Amino acid sequence: MKASLTGDACQLLWGTDEASINTLDKLTALLHRRYSGSRQADKYRSELRLRRRQPGETLSTLYQDVRRLIALSHPFLPQDARDKVAVDYFVDALDDPNFALKVRERCPESLDDALHACGFKARSVD
Repeated sequence: MKASLTGDACQLLWGTDEASINTLDKLTALLHRRYSGSRQADKYRSELRLRRRQPGETLSTLYQDVRRLIALSHPFLPQDARDKVAVDYFVDALDDPNFALKVRERCPESLDDALHACGFKARSVD
């Protein structure tokens, strides 16, 4: 298993004592401590909170990234509640107060609705 690790997971092994990863259970426990749980969800929540649309970025790309981040940051939230929260993050990420207000005025119930609400201006924004 150690030989198949890449990227950050592989780098985690560099500074780790061989005795603490010499069995599959120990290696799995190390990886679990590092890459699961609330620490990862907190990281994704921070990314989501700070996410803003980049110059030239399409609304579809922003939508997909917000959808990904909301799933990673709130893994145990029911889908309907997660979708409502995602709307606020998506609209905030538009990074255009006037455009965001127009989208909010349409009262989108879901992330899909928010993307469609952007459609009235999407051609001039994208």
